[in-house]
Amino acid sequence: MQYSYFWCNYQRGIIAEAEESDIFIRTHAEELGVPADVQAGFAQYSRYESLLFYAFIYRNAPLARIKLKENELIVKFCNADDTQLLNIVSRFGRERQFTPDFRIYITNYHTLLRRICRWQDFPGVAR
Repeated sequence: MQYSYFWCNYQRGIIAEAEESDIFIRTHAEELGVPADVQAGFAQYSRYESLLFYAFIYRNAPLARIKLKENELIVKFCNADDTQLLNIVSRFGRERQFTPDFRIYITNYHTLLRRICRWQDFPGVAR
């Protein structure tokens, strides 16, 4: 099974399914609540600099990139406080009815910490 991709604005609670490339965020930034000054910065990155472009987005907008596969979720973002992001992941998992052994990997580029757990151990999940 292939991955499904999403972008989420964890401050506004917006989640949008996206294609894999960086084109989606360039064309849907306003819908996702990316500030105009951050959108103006998109031009400094070409289509061939997607990793730099993603780093720019993570640092300057309240966005997280989500990859979903049949039994794992991978989330990347950059913020000192992960509370809002964890709430979004919790909502995302409940909506998709993750199984207890579903694996979650969250990378926070601000704190350089990585959270790895099963859904049953995820903060806020009812036991």
